[in-house]
Amino acid sequence: MKQLDRYSMMIVMKYFNDIKDFYNGIIICKKFKEIPLMFHFNPIPYNKKVDKLFPNIQTQYVFSYFDETKENIEKRIAWFSYSYSNYLLNQDNFIHFTKIILSTSTLLKNEILPEIITDLADNCFQGTNFHSIILNSRITSIGNSCFSSSKIISLSLPPYLREIPYRSLYNCFYLQSILLPQELIFIGEQCFTSCSRLTSITLSNWITSLETETFNRCSSLIFISLPSKLQRIEDSCFSYCTSLKELTLPSTITYIGAFSFSHCSSLRQIKLPPLLEVIKDYSFSFCSSLSQLTFPINLKYISPGSFSCCYALHILNIPNSLTFIHPTAFNFCYSKILDDPFKKNNKHSRKIMNSICSAIQ
Repeated sequence: MKQLDRYSMMIVMKYFNDIKDFYNGIIICKKFKEIPLMFHFNPIPYNKKVDKLFPNIQTQYVFSYFDETKENIEKRIAWFSYSYSNYLLNQDNFIHFTKIILSTSTLLKNEILPEIITDLADNCFQGTNFHSIILNSRITSIGNSCFSSSKIISLSLPPYLREIPYRSLYNCFYLQSILLPQELIFIGEQCFTSCSRLTSITLSNWITSLETETFNRCSSLIFISLPSKLQRIEDSCFSYCTSLKELTLPSTITYIGAFSFSHCSSLRQIKLPPLLEVIKDYSFSFCSSLSQLTFPINLKYISPGSFSCCYALHILNIPNSLTFIHPTAFNFCYSKILDDPFKKNNKHSRKIMNSICSAIQ
């Protein structure tokens, strides 16, 4: 600590939580004694003891509803969450609120969000009749089911938003287009479930996992650009995306969950990522247009029903790494897989091929 200069020590003290920490800090070294005089705001909740330690306060930082108020102050900045409804009732020009939460869309006069709002609560726009909502650039968080079951047609999410939580746009049947932030890192479960008119979407490259049923029943989805760093696709993520014809899976993917592409009836061909070792239960079941499949070189296990009812499937490229195919993996693949994927006529190859043949019969 003694090696720090006065300015650096002041930066450290900004993270102190108790007045005792400040007193202990300034007695470390003589050069730190004047640091409290350098503060023009209170770094901890205000009271008379704090006022005595920091005599040059010009701006009071308010950390909760219960903080004492300093008299004859130039400005106050509130660092706690404050509801928009309370803000409308108690507007104060001397207080700047850093975090104002909108709890319900009924408080709005129109579809344009006021600049003062920074956060949207759970269910905020749920079931609203707004066809479009213009969000300000200050929005940093939205709650669960925020826009669910609304009549919104298009939406552009603000640039500083990092997460879209659980069911945010669930059952938005009218949604046709959405623009996501470039630095988005997380999309929650069932976020776009049953957005049946959504035709295309581009995901941020910072997303590493797509959660359960994220795009389930997006029946008009034709194009999706997957993140280059994507590692996991969870259960039923793209199930019933009946218009999806082609999909490029990033080479970084290591896990594809059960039912993840089930009932993607227009999907014609797909190249599975090289790091994939297991194909989970019913992952590609009822992909009735799927005709060609390239398995990864490290694939070891194909689970029950993985490709059941893939009626058009007739070309398989299977690696020697494969050790087990469940007897039901290719159930009801009526076109029969005639191309023997194994060049070498050895016991291992014959055993795997027999499993495929028994499954499709």
